[in-house]
Amino acid sequence: MADLKSIDKRLLFSGRFGIERETLRVTDDLRLAQTPHPFGDDEQLSRDFCENQLEIITPVADSPRRAIELLAELHGCACTKLSEQNEYLWPFSNPPYFGSEDDIPIAQFDGHLKEKQIYRQYLARKYGKKKMLFSGIHLNFSFTAELLDELKALTGLSGDEIYLKLSDGLVRYSFLITLLTAASSAAEPSFLPDADKYASPRCSEVGYWNDFTPVLDHSSLYAYCSSIQGYVNSGRLVSASELYYPVRLKPRGENTLEALLSGGIDHIELRMYDLDPLAPYGIFEDDIHFAQLLMLYILSENAAPADAEAGEHYIEKMKRAALYDADEAIKREAEEVLDDMLKLFSSLGADSERIGIIEKQKRKLAEGQSYAETVRKMYGYRFTQRGGELARRFTLTNN
Repeated sequence: MADLKSIDKRLLFSGRFGIERETLRVTDDLRLAQTPHPFGDDEQLSRDFCENQLEIITPVADSPRRAIELLAELHGCACTKLSEQNEYLWPFSNPPYFGSEDDIPIAQFDGHLKEKQIYRQYLARKYGKKKMLFSGIHLNFSFTAELLDELKALTGLSGDEIYLKLSDGLVRYSFLITLLTAASSAAEPSFLPDADKYASPRCSEVGYWNDFTPVLDHSSLYAYCSSIQGYVNSGRLVSASELYYPVRLKPRGENTLEALLSGGIDHIELRMYDLDPLAPYGIFEDDIHFAQLLMLYILSENAAPADAEAGEHYIEKMKRAALYDADEAIKREAEEVLDDMLKLFSSLGADSERIGIIEKQKRKLAEGQSYAETVRKMYGYRFTQRGGELARRFTLTNN
């Protein structure tokens, strides 16, 4: 357990942030675009599974606000290009209408990148193309070097051990982030006939998961990498990148287990965020701030790494939190965690803005206050048509 009181507040709330936003390109008639990826090999305007799924990747920023600003700049660049070919960025995690999987072209790569295309063809055969249309936000976070040094001195842990504790805790609280940020409660019936059941289909049992529930060992970096490699060796995964999990630990540079073991953990990636159509760029700044506060809260806890049974339980709880009518026990637990966070950060002398961010999360648990409830009221009827109006507005006003 880290006693955070001894850390200077400015240092305690420092960090490094990056955003990866997946979003589909759609045509003027609100169908999936069938044009080639229009941004070449731009590493910041890349693509995910399919050719029409743009992935906007920001540089590393020193604050949530700056991360959003960088996302806005790249979003504007993308919109300028897309407006030239009468295309728009779809602002939801759930796709608009599509006729069949033939409308989902696998991303095309040439030369030394051809392996990426072959890998996506493998994913299409194993999981089907339809689930690949789910789009979301990945939030990347790392401590500043100065804060990490302070945390190592306070805890007696190495930097890798601190990130491992953080990853284990974020899996434990993945239900909380899902409950508070689910924003996909409207969907096209052709994609998801029983959409009314879900606040976030992509985080639920119908989302993009492996065909088994992975259990990762957070007791050491070697154990963590070995637990993933074990699934590769057994043939359950073709590579470590096929692991679909709410949190990933990542190295600097090439994302491989070898690089992670040899170079250590560079940052942590949170993968449970829906595209929020209520936010112009898919995520609110306050939700990034809250993630940072939750991570500091996790470091203040005295919790042992989860065993296999607990790890599976946490994943199942996250899936239950993605339901539109999440059970009351989950909501009560969420409120208890938020109350504990308020106590912690009040004792640390956190400013009113950060206290207000936690209180804002508490209000989301009240009836009618969640993103999912607002999205359903606004877009639950005639989803594609109303979503198209929003897509045009977001694209054209940001170009």
